Amino acid sequence: MELALAAVLCLSILNVLPWVFLMIRRPDNEISNQLVESDAALAQLIQIIMAKMESLEETAQDIGGNQGELNIGAIIGQILQSKMTPDGENDYRRNERGEFDGTPQIIEAKTQNDD
Repeated sequence: MELALAAVLCLSILNVLPWVFLMIRRPDNEISNQLVESDAALAQLIQIIMAKMESLEETAQDIGGNQGELNIGAIIGQILQSKMTPDGENDYRRNERGEFDGTPQIIEAKTQNDD
């Protein structure tokens, strides 16, 4: 009888100890605090990225002006048209090994004079 009572007492203490440890330590508060810190860091990062994007947009408008929206349909049309050209007009033909075998072109560098 005493042995059974001691076993029940030991098992109940072993079952209660982790709960007491969790109540004292409170890992849920640590996780919550880390989430708040990461949210604040992400918000700061997004603000920095948005500021950089605005400055890039202003720089692009200063350099090239307002070009309008990107016309994806025209780009796809140009790609399809270049794919449908005869092999004689395609300078970028490749052989079975993947090497270029079109007509070689020599492009000479031009010097720029800033006057």
